[in-house]
Amino acid sequence: MSEIIKVSYTGKVKDTGQVFDTTYEDIAKEHGIYTDKFVYGPVPVILGTGSIIKGLEEELSKMKVGESKTITVKPEKGFGERDPKLLKLVPMKVFKDSGFEPRPGLVVSLEDGLKGRIVSVSGGRVQIDFNHELAGKTLEYEVKLEARAETDEERMQMIAEMVFPKHKLKLRKEEDEITVEIPEEASKLKELEVRKKTLIELLKNYAGAKKVKVVEEY
Repeated sequence: MSEIIKVSYTGKVKDTGQVFDTTYEDIAKEHGIYTDKFVYGPVPVILGTGSIIKGLEEELSKMKVGESKTITVKPEKGFGERDPKLLKLVPMKVFKDSGFEPRPGLVVSLEDGLKGRIVSVSGGRVQIDFNHELAGKTLEYEVKLEARAETDEERMQMIAEMVFPKHKLKLRKEEDEITVEIPEEASKLKELEVRKKTLIELLKNYAGAKKVKVVEEY
């Protein structure tokens, strides 16, 4: 069964020192990347699911609880090399027809679902880069392994924190059935049904549950 861990980290571009992600609120504010949509603090991660980049996952799997480490990740084990074919020119008419004014630096999503960043606007054409913004860059992570789930109860709790980071869920397990109580404040989430489905799937796959019962408080 895949390991579930809790980790604290700060990720930056090695060459420039630019911080692009962190679990520390003070560092996020210092580097202008703070958002109130994220719950700062150690985050749960299920290893082996592709939820984090390969180079980071490989090193985390070797670490002991309480250990801190600096991990360097090359592009091939990070966000990949830059692909020149993902730099595309789109007619200005595409944007005018939708009433959108393209400007360099804006992130846009086209009809095919691709998201990219506008590089330039000139001559009736808009150049968009569909590469990941960290593609081609060597990354450096300062990480600390805070905890490793050893029991089904610990797995249950970490999974709940992963899916509902801003809400405290009550969970209990009897034999192979897990009961989850979702608090009233969580019932107002627009994506509640999606989160419930994700929670049930993860509890069945990684916490030894054959059946999951969800109870909502009102």
